[in-house]
Amino acid sequence: MEFRDLSDACALMGEIAASLRPGAPCCEDFVFFSAVNCTTQLEYRQELKGFLKALLTSPVPAPLRKFVPRLTELYRWL
Repeated sequence: MEFRDLSDACALMGEIAASLRPGAPCCEDFVFFSAVNCTTQLEYRQELKGFLKALLTSPVPAPLRKFVPRLTELYRWL
């Protein structure tokens, strides 16, 4: 996936949130990041990058494993 702007990041986070059952690990985080819920775009980028770094450097929950390649691409893009 090629990321052009933050709307692409929001779309991916929304897609992942929609695929998770309520209460699944990180579900609320994906819902939060499916929209720019920060004061500035820079703040959103920093918050999202920190979330992705923590997620990708620890054991990834099973429902999220199929998204690891795309989340890694997003992390690198940010």
